[in-house]
Amino acid sequence: MPHNQRSVAFICYWLPLFVYAGTVAFISSLSMPKMHFETFAQDYLSISVGFFTKMNDKLVHLIEYTILGLLTYRAIRFSWGTQLGPLAACLTVFVVALFGCTDEFHQWFIPLRSTEVLDLMADIVGSVVGIALWEWGRTLPAIRLLEEQLPCKLQLIKSFAASKF
Repeated sequence: MPHNQRSVAFICYWLPLFVYAGTVAFISSLSMPKMHFETFAQDYLSISVGFFTKMNDKLVHLIEYTILGLLTYRAIRFSWGTQLGPLAACLTVFVVALFGCTDEFHQWFIPLRSTEVLDLMADIVGSVVGIALWEWGRTLPAIRLLEEQLPCKLQLIKSFAASKF
């Protein structure tokens, strides 16, 4: 893959994954993340107080890791194409489970946080849900078109910017 295509692939597929994983790690480092979300939601999103504090912790993990699983699977599938076949899903679950383990281990050292095996299980289930959502989403014409067109559009933008500067 030429250098320009690799950088476009990184921007489209791997950068969102790394930014999201970094965000998850940052949120995990907060002693009381639900309180921070409440303040943010009330100030910027006009969501009522108590929305996040009433959410079940396992549901939060499931949603968080569904997104992480989807982004990971998407990046792996793009990078290796059909070469991995069903192993792409297995690799995704393994990588997300490993990230979940490090997240739980990290939380062990954060005041007012705890480490739970059920959280890790919710993380793993979330990764499987993310894979399933991505595979289902690829059957939708709009998603398929976006996946096919986005790298081309970004390549054109990059070429245009390089020629102007």
